[in-house]
Amino acid sequence: MLRKTVWGSWSIMITGLHIENFKGISESKVDEIGMVNIFIGKNDSCKSTIMEAAYAVLKESYSSGLSSVVSRRTHLPTGSRELWYGYKIDNDISISVFFDGVRVATRVTYDKRHGQINSTSSLFVKGGGATRVFDRLTIYQSNFSLSTSSGASHLFRVAPGAKKENYAEDATFIDSSSRNDLQLIESILGQLKLRGLDLDFGNFLSQVFETDPRWEFMPHPDFPDQYRVALSKGNNRVFLNGFGDGIRFCMLLIGRSMLSENTALFIEEIENNQHPDSLAKMVPFLADTSKKNNLQLFITTHSPLVMRLFEEHFKTGGEKSKLRIYRVSRNERNGAVQCTALTEEELAEWFTKVDQDLFGWKTEEKE
Repeated sequence: MLRKTVWGSWSIMITGLHIENFKGISESKVDEIGMVNIFIGKNDSCKSTIMEAAYAVLKESYSSGLSSVVSRRTHLPTGSRELWYGYKIDNDISISVFFDGVRVATRVTYDKRHGQINSTSSLFVKGGGATRVFDRLTIYQSNFSLSTSSGASHLFRVAPGAKKENYAEDATFIDSSSRNDLQLIESILGQLKLRGLDLDFGNFLSQVFETDPRWEFMPHPDFPDQYRVALSKGNNRVFLNGFGDGIRFCMLLIGRSMLSENTALFIEEIENNQHPDSLAKMVPFLADTSKKNNLQLFITTHSPLVMRLFEEHFKTGGEKSKLRIYRVSRNERNGAVQCTALTEEELAEWFTKVDQDLFGWKTEEKE
């Protein structure tokens, strides 16, 4: 059985998602969400947007999160209307995240008169034949600078019988740009040392990338007043910017998973910059860590290897029910996004079709 963190009468694990008028999506539903959820599909099918929608609601439930979603993929100034499907700001954005017995909904409206974006988050709790509703309002200026916030500081914490938990607050979005945030990676490594997890982390890196398992914070020769992370490689000490994108992305992903508990990780294209050999070690380690730390994973990928590795890890008995693989497809005419959970047979057919499309081979010769 999947262990769930229980707040009062409801468990902290996303079970469903409903999206309307958000970015490239006019409407989409994701049902029966599991512990590990993998989204596959063609480019621009809105796989990442589905994850962004869930992540935005979690962040809006206690603070401001929409601005980070708007600017995540670009370093250029972005307009607030880019949050709306087809830039149609007359229609409200509506995103609902479902838990067992609880729905957290975020509705975003555009106030043309004042040049503001109003984000209202509501938490609906069912029980005793009645529904209790808790609200909070965040007002952004049109450039997404925060104007004001009111209501409950953290919606989850006002739920009846709720403990002060961290599912929403600690949820993390990890994408390819994160690997270049060396300050973030060093912060994660520092926390690993403080928690006594540095040796386990170092041993894993050693197995995957053949680095020395020991690493330290030491003065950088060009910035002697700054202590930076350095790893042993051969007879040399190498600082983080001396390593390739693949090892930095792996360090970020594995380190974050080891530090996180009872929360969600949203991982975009887990195969980024990874050799198949490193993926073969990363995926089982991440899957084991998610079980140990009660992590719910949301992952996009274009790699059949990633899916096969997760399938292999969750292949027996009750383990199968923890893994969901969704095929995502988008209707270009109306923006509707279909998210279909695949059976083992359907996934095998998908693999076959991919191979046929790539290499042009057929399973049967036609006369």
